[in-house]
Amino acid sequence: MLHILHADNNDTERELFKHILKRFDSTVKVTEASNIKQVVEVLDHAFILPDLIFMDYVMYPLDGVACTKQIRNSNKFCHLPVIMYANAMSSEQLEAAYAGGSSYYLQKPDDVSELEIILAWLVKQLPFNHRAPVFDNFVLTARRILNPQDSIHEIYQRNSCF
Repeated sequence: MLHILHADNNDTERELFKHILKRFDSTVKVTEASNIKQVVEVLDHAFILPDLIFMDYVMYPLDGVACTKQIRNSNKFCHLPVIMYANAMSSEQLEAAYAGGSSYYLQKPDDVSELEIILAWLVKQLPFNHRAPVFDNFVLTARRILNPQDSIHEIYQRNSCF
């Protein structure tokens, strides 16, 4: 059974994400956290650690990058894959998420089927190293998974980052 820790300070986003995950796999276990303190508590008290952590980039009082750094600095949790996601995708966000230790970066897709493609790909990769192999493979999109030769520059251009 797939176990996902989903960290997002927005209740509506968490519910929507959980609904999509359950639609993707009805047996998935989704543990929710709305801030860094809850993420750390969930991890510290977990009988079984999650297979994946989906971390919202924008959380308060500290952001997802700060939380990911805290995870990476823990010997107990540093191996866990963290998928950073956000509504936007700027070069600054990508660089901060990568430098902070995120495994991949995902711009929240508008289409549920895109998220399902990405989830299916991630599940097939498990278990995987917590880190994307190179920065150019850091961004996850359904199109990228279906067409892996896309460069990060082409993804930037499609998403109007520059």
